[in-house]
Amino acid sequence: MGNKSKKKNKKKKNYDSVSTKLIYSEEGQYYAVITKMLGDGRVMLKYVNGKNRLVEVMGIIRGSMRKRVWINIGNFVLVTERDYESGKVDIIHKYTDKNVHSLKKNKEITQELFDCSDSYTTKDGDDKIEASIDFIQDDENEYEKEYTEDIKNSVEKNVSSTLNDIETMNKIKDDEFNWDEI
Repeated sequence: MGNKSKKKNKKKKNYDSVSTKLIYSEEGQYYAVITKMLGDGRVMLKYVNGKNRLVEVMGIIRGSMRKRVWINIGNFVLVTERDYESGKVDIIHKYTDKNVHSLKKNKEITQELFDCSDSYTTKDGDDKIEASIDFIQDDENEYEKEYTEDIKNSVEKNVSSTLNDIETMNKIKDDEFNWDEI
């Protein structure tokens, strides 16, 4: 038998009410936005590097964050470039929406990053999918015309054969017809 008092004493922690300290970027650290999830703790992200260029690179979520912090497309994170490997950055912190708002208010995050995050997510956090479908009216109308003509022809053939059968039955007299054969 299990100990019921452990279950009663367990309470869910409300992490929203806990005030976290706002972490600003230091030298060699940059604010970034997640653009694509690659899996296995890897993501594609965009950030403005030290030369004021918008760069898209692969980011790797550090070990202690992997199972504790959930990162989605459109989230803002703090990254550091790798000295020994170019083209990859390490994600060291994820910002909440409140933190991002205060960073924007303090003009720490550039407008370019907000434009990147808007193009990848909606207000609900779902991915935007844009598709264009071109309908060709002429081909469909020709197909419909051919199809309806075929149907009309087959219906006319069925009706005419049925009428012929009825006429032949009407020509037969009752005396000539053998009801026992039916």
